[in-house]
Amino acid sequence: MIKRQKHPNPLLIIGMGAGGMDSLSIGASRALFSADVIYTSTRLARLLPPPLKTKSTTWPVPFNAMIDEITRHRQEGRKVAVLATGNPFYYGVGVVLAQHFPPEEIEAWPQPSAFALAAARLGWAEQDIFKISLHGRQTRALEPLLVERSRIFLLTEPNTLRRVAERLERRNLLGSRIVILADLGGPDEQVHELTVTEALHFDDAVLSMPHVIALECRYANPETDFHPLACSRAPGLAEDAFEHDGQITKWPVRAITISALMPRARTLLWDVGAGSGSVAIEWLRSAGHTAHAIAIERNEERCRMIERNADALGASKLRVVCGEAPEALANLPRPDVVFLGGGVADEAVFQAAWDALLRGGWLVANAVSLAAEQALLARHARLGGELLRIQLSHAAPIGGQREPRESAPTEPEQMQQPAVGMAEAPAGLLAEGAGYEAFRQSLPVTQWRVRKI
Repeated sequence: MIKRQKHPNPLLIIGMGAGGMDSLSIGASRALFSADVIYTSTRLARLLPPPLKTKSTTWPVPFNAMIDEITRHRQEGRKVAVLATGNPFYYGVGVVLAQHFPPEEIEAWPQPSAFALAAARLGWAEQDIFKISLHGRQTRALEPLLVERSRIFLLTEPNTLRRVAERLERRNLLGSRIVILADLGGPDEQVHELTVTEALHFDDAVLSMPHVIALECRYANPETDFHPLACSRAPGLAEDAFEHDGQITKWPVRAITISALMPRARTLLWDVGAGSGSVAIEWLRSAGHTAHAIAIERNEERCRMIERNADALGASKLRVVCGEAPEALANLPRPDVVFLGGGVADEAVFQAAWDALLRGGWLVANAVSLAAEQALLARHARLGGELLRIQLSHAAPIGGQREPRESAPTEPEQMQQPAVGMAEAPAGLLAEGAGYEAFRQSLPVTQWRVRKI
């Protein structure tokens, strides 16, 4: 075991609870009093005793300017403390500081986070709760978590509650429990329990206090209030879950494609020729909140449509680039995964995407036309990889509509045998016309997947 050497002038990062100085341990209090300069928020500065107030300064704007100031103070021999709320390393300033100062130069005294305190007040198992900060973030990040029976903790701003309630309402989760926990651990601690309807109109000074919103998602009537988007994060949402103009990968092919794209944490996907954005959005829903995606689409109306789909389906880490490939691919962050959904036959588009793809990354392309398929076959011969032919059939009414049972012949000798490929149905279903369906084949899709070695 290597014993860590104590730094002669460490950066002190201290978490403070709503109880002010009383919430600090003896070690944290000593560290704070030993500092020559204290960076903190306006709210926490008001909780400091007079001797420490004279040393304190509030966060500069822009925030990153503080990094240079801290570096200069420490180089000149001053001891610097950064005082933050709760656990500075949980959605806090400590995460930012750790990106600029090595761990051996940091000494930290974290407090229980607001989420830990909220779990204790409600008696919820913290490890089973989804946790999100919506400070400066879009509420669309909440969408993939709005599933019946899920429990969610949110760090929010004063105007967030109504937007959260609106999303619950859209998902039919009107029986949800909403709890506002404000000033946790402080003298003015408050707990308010609301219905979704009450939350839509709740306007109280409590929201101006530091607070956590706790959600327990429920249907008011589970037998009838089912919503298809509030049930699963698995890929393969129905086409009508998206706004589209017909340019959308059908759900079974999309499920196979996203599996081929292997959604993973902390990776970046390019969806080239994104159409409605369905592949990128579902890939993000599967990959989790640390993954990112860029949808590249040349049609401006489709770009706006992708933005609306991303908001409705919770793809908060999706960036839309409206432009024509390959030019639109220039200067984008290099991807770990590429999906070619459009321009598959265009060699310039493929080459630009392939050159940008990081070594070890994967490219997946789907072809329907002969020209696109021939391009994939040629690339497979040159670069290797895997080829897959996807051909699906679905049941559809013969003649484009269901015939009512009473219009069919009634005499046994007049009954015709089902046509080849007709879906066989139990006698009880024939009364509803189910016997007049047949399986129809969709256009085959050729899928090529290759890894860049």
